[in-house]
Amino acid sequence: MKLHTYLTPKTLSFKKIIGLVTLMLMVSQIFGLDIPSNAISGLESNSINASNDGILNTDTYTNPAIPAPFNKTVCEGDNWTFTADPGANFVWEVSTNSGGSWASIGGNTPTLTLNNISFLMNGYWYRCTVDAGIPSTPAVLTVNPLPASAGVITGTSPHCQGENGVAYSVPAITNATGYVWDLPSGVTLATGGNTRSITVNFTATAVSGAITVYGTNGCGNGVVSGPFNVTVNPLPDGAGAIGGTATACQGQSGVAYNVGAITNATSYSWTYSGIGATINSGTTNSITIDFATNATSGNLTVKGVNACGNGTTSAIYAISVNPLPGAAGIISGFTPECQGVSGIAYNVVAIANATSYTWAYSGSGVTVNGTSNSVTLDFATNATGGNLTVRGANACGTGTVSANYAITVNPLPGNAGVITGSSPHCQGDLNVAYSVPAIANAIGYTWSLPSGVTIASGLNTNSITVNFTATAVSGAITVQGTNACGSGTVSAPYNVTVNPLPVAAGAIGGTAAVCQGQSGVAYSVGAITNATSYTWTYSGLGATINNGTTNSITIDFAANATSGNLTVRGVDACGNGVVSANFSIVVSPLPANPGVITGSSPHCQGDLNVAYSVPVIANTTGYIWNLPSGVNIASGGNTNNITVNFTGTAVSGAITVQGTNACGDGNLSGPYNVTVNPLPNASGVIGGTATVCQGQSGVAYSVGAIASATSYTWSYSGTGATINGTTNSVTIDFAAGATSGNLTVKGTNACGSGTVSANYAI
Repeated sequence: MKLHTYLTPKTLSFKKIIGLVTLMLMVSQIFGLDIPSNAISGLESNSINASNDGILNTDTYTNPAIPAPFNKTVCEGDNWTFTADPGANFVWEVSTNSGGSWASIGGNTPTLTLNNISFLMNGYWYRCTVDAGIPSTPAVLTVNPLPASAGVITGTSPHCQGENGVAYSVPAITNATGYVWDLPSGVTLATGGNTRSITVNFTATAVSGAITVYGTNGCGNGVVSGPFNVTVNPLPDGAGAIGGTATACQGQSGVAYNVGAITNATSYSWTYSGIGATINSGTTNSITIDFATNATSGNLTVKGVNACGNGTTSAIYAISVNPLPGAAGIISGFTPECQGVSGIAYNVVAIANATSYTWAYSGSGVTVNGTSNSVTLDFATNATGGNLTVRGANACGTGTVSANYAITVNPLPGNAGVITGSSPHCQGDLNVAYSVPAIANAIGYTWSLPSGVTIASGLNTNSITVNFTATAVSGAITVQGTNACGSGTVSAPYNVTVNPLPVAAGAIGGTAAVCQGQSGVAYSVGAITNATSYTWTYSGLGATINNGTTNSITIDFAANATSGNLTVRGVDACGNGVVSANFSIVVSPLPANPGVITGSSPHCQGDLNVAYSVPVIANTTGYIWNLPSGVNIASGGNTNNITVNFTGTAVSGAITVQGTNACGDGNLSGPYNVTVNPLPNASGVIGGTATVCQGQSGVAYSVGAIASATSYTWSYSGTGATINGTTNSVTIDFAAGATSGNLTVKGTNACGSGTVSANYAI
């Protein structure tokens, strides 16, 4: 059954009619429609059949019904066809919205074709009305736009082959979801593909050309941008083969090398891998090289250079540099030499790369025999001193000459003249001068001296000083000149007399251990040969030597004398003999002076274990404490820390202390004064009433005043008795129930209580 729709005139108001006319005119302009014509030309056709997915359904129904909408999404520029089932009087209508005014855009045909759809048609609604006059459910057309035209590309030009990371960009393209860049040959995309900002690399084969870009999205491609023309400057071509001399010598200069002209090169870069080669005119394709005397073999290469960089380096051109002889080492041989000697050998260590040796001597009268690294020299009788040198030689030239080897040619010394000096001398005399006039050609002097006479200064010169040792003897002094060629004639003797010193002192005898303050202690030594006097010496302090110029003495040791060593030596007109061995004397000291005693005061008679001390007394083996009467040492006797007991008879007084040792007692310390407060004396006999009655009050009792008592303590052994008072006179109240008892009293003070009285029976 066909779907029929009917359009009744009464359904359109005047305003709707005016709106539809306006819409039809607009749609006619947009789509290029001739209103009853359905022939709409376009680029692309996509037919949508209503029986499958068109805007109208083909279900058969009796009463008019509205089919489900069929909405379509297309791209700008697409061609689309809507098809309904065949029928009569088809009318196709369009509206700007589904509920607005509708305008007819074609009729009496089952198809509606929209060609080259414009983005301006986006959101329009379409429906079809057939014979029955009932319109179909509207369908909306959604039109997705193509990307907009690309803008102007920005970037830089020119660039070089091999340049990387060059940036180009285009303004954002409206509706573009991607970007397609077109690059010249050899220019590759580095980063930013499918975006509006890219970086490119110019490969070694990159050429000049245009860069373009266009936007893309799901509907297609936008309009391509204008070209951005970039100039690509080429690198130099690869260098060809180098020509030149493959073998050179160290020290050779101006050796020529070249390479064919390199395309695109504005300069040339030459490199030599060896050392000691100086390249001249090194930026052209023809150069010369100066090979230094230390030049080594190496490889020569070249490459073209221009503003864009370096071309490919040439193949290696190997140059073999033949060495000069090495530098000559140090000559070894003999110097000085004497005129008239022959066959004296000299040599140098073999010189690297040398095939022969060239020797030279700067003096006269010397013949060099040989051309190897070992030669001999003959010195004529008129030969002079000079410098010997050598250098190696080979086909490339001569090496560096050796350092000068100076050879001195010496004559024999002349005859020695007359010695001057002094005599006699003593054993032990020092720095006695002797001299001889300078001897011609002498470079040294040999002195001959008597036994025990030694040279102190001037050895090997014509002026010496000598020391006469303790064993020196009388004898002759002579001298002769010397040099490398030998010794000259000995001088006439100079006879010197040597007087002896006393012989060495023997062992000292005497007392090795003494005390400070001891006097007249005897010491002696055996008689010393050659001694006319004796010198005694004591290294300690406080010792007085008596009869000190003989071989027997006594010593007085003062109270402050210290231990030391006693020595003696003999003395005569020439001086002192050898000192004796040390005789060690140990001086035992008296105890040192005590320091200040520390302790406490005052104390009471009867106080026990009271401490007193004094700092340790130097040199003390014991301590002697002096205490007041009645004060006894409880502990620490013979030490520097004691405790004492104050007996009941102790009295005030001074405490002193002194150190003691085997040599005696030291000085007393300063006194430490201690006050001893006494206890009260013993109580006397109580006086008073011996018989009383219960209930009796104010009964008087007394005792004689107790010395040192500041108060009195009364006691009653019975009960019911109240004692009134703390003096030596009291009264007692006896209660009604009082009992008999004994009354006693004792004196008290700050130190305690005195002896209690005898019982007084009541």
